[in-house]
Amino acid sequence: SPFFMEWQRVLKRGGGLIVVEPNRLYPVSWLMYPVNLVGQKVKPGWRGAVPHERALLPGWLVRAFGEANLEQVEFWAASYAHNRLPLGINKAIESALGAFRKTRPFKALGYWTVFCGRRPASG
Repeated sequence: SPFFMEWQRVLKRGGGLIVVEPNRLYPVSWLMYPVNLVGQKVKPGWRGAVPHERALLPGWLVRAFGEANLEQVEFWAASYAHNRLPLGINKAIESALGAFRKTRPFKALGYWTVFCGRRPASG
């Protein structure tokens, strides 16, 4: 990916990279992903999203981090709340699942996921 090539170029040795991305595995995204694709074609920028915005698969990002020669790659859910759900429902979801953010399968199902990796100090 051109993004990882650029990060590899500018990231100092031993430096870390943190990426926060929307997750395509989030259950609401299963329904919204095709709707958003069509919506962007009909009216670019609808729902406040930029036309090229896409939720990503955690496995793809983990592989991309590895292909960019980043070490200590890990990820976890940052949030299970969807910005279109009522506040009370979001609070209940976050409260119920907060302790499970770094455990399987919950870490792969968050609305937002955090990925981190480190450029090797040598090599």
